[in-house]
Amino acid sequence: MDNPERRRSTYALLQFTLDRDVEGRPTQRTTPHGDFESIEAAFVAARLHATRSFARLSANHFEQGGSASQVVMHDTEWGYDIRVNHLTVVRYWVHDRQAAEVTSV
Repeated sequence: MDNPERRRSTYALLQFTLDRDVEGRPTQRTTPHGDFESIEAAFVAARLHATRSFARLSANHFEQGGSASQVVMHDTEWGYDIRVNHLTVVRYWVHDRQAAEVTSV
């Protein structure tokens, strides 16, 4: 039987961005975008952030002489990925903060 107290977990929305450090080396930056009481709300927020990032990256890539079609947004089972030429540059990831619980049957 499902325990209502156990299901009061929160879902965090995290943004992982591929970036360069001051010396030009590739690095990853993580930005939290809040905690949500329902997984549905977390995915709505993830899609909103991903759509905005996709539009910005598409415009920037096109302005730099690239094709806007080389920037794509993929939905995944954890959130949304934005790729430029098959390289994931931004990931919005929904994370369940509730620890997994193993029970006997």
